[in-house]
Amino acid sequence: MLWVPDRGIATTIAKAVQCDLAPHAKTGGWFDVEPETATAALEIASVRIYAGEAMAWHDQLMAQWTNGGRT
Repeated sequence: MLWVPDRGIATTIAKAVQCDLAPHAKTGGWFDVEPETATAALEIASVRIYAGEAMAWHDQLMAQWTNGGRT
């Protein structure tokens, strides 16, 4: 899970990932790829489209929250 500043950015990144993974598309909006491949596609699309935006992976946010705001 990737946190992004707003829904518009999330939608744009999601559409890019769907296009990038289109060769592996299955019915119902699923893709026949390993989790690592999907994660890499998400990271690549987010950096490619919004290189300067503040984004964080869910586990990074949880670690920061657990440590009282310290990274």
